[in-house]
Amino acid sequence: MNELPPVPTDSFLRRAWSVYKCCLSKENYARLSGRAGRFEYWSTTIIGHLFCLLPVPFIFISPNILRLIELPLLLGLIIYLAMPMLAVYVRRLHDVGWSAWWIAIHYAVVCVVYAMGAFHMVEQTILYGDDIYYILQNVYEKMQPILHYTAKPMEILSIILLIVTLMPGNPKKNKYGEPV
Repeated sequence: MNELPPVPTDSFLRRAWSVYKCCLSKENYARLSGRAGRFEYWSTTIIGHLFCLLPVPFIFISPNILRLIELPLLLGLIIYLAMPMLAVYVRRLHDVGWSAWWIAIHYAVVCVVYAMGAFHMVEQTILYGDDIYYILQNVYEKMQPILHYTAKPMEILSIILLIVTLMPGNPKKNKYGEPV
C-alpha cells in the first residue's frame, strides 16, 4: 500500500505561521525596536494581508443591512492586524540599517494626497449636492495636478522600500541591535 510521507514538523508554512503568531503576541505586537529578518517580514506581511482580504468577498454578497455590521468589524480587523505588520516593517528596515522615517515619509505623502482628495470631495458635495458623477469628475480634475507631481516620487519610493525589504540584513551589529 502506498503511504504518503509524513509531513515535516518544520515545514515552510508551519514556520511562517509560527512567526506570524509570534508577531501577534503581546511582546511583539507593537515592538518597533530591534530587527526582523526577511522571513519574519514576508511571513507577517503576506499572512496579515490574506487575513485582511479574506472577509472582503462576503461583504459584497451579503445584504445591505449586514454590511452595517460587517464593515466596522472588517475595519477593526484591519486596524488590529496593521500594527504588527507596521512594527515588523520598521524592524525590517532596522535590519538593513535604515531608519523607520522612510515609512513615515512614504505614508505622510499618501495621507496628505488622500486628505486633499477628501477635502475636495466634501467641498464639491456642499456645492453640487447629490450628483456623485459630477462631484467625482470635479474632484478628479482638481486632483490631477497634485497626482501628476506626487505619483512618480511615490512610486520610486515604494520600489526602493520594496527592494530594501528584499535585501539581506546587515550581518553585524548596527545601531538597532544584534543581527537576527
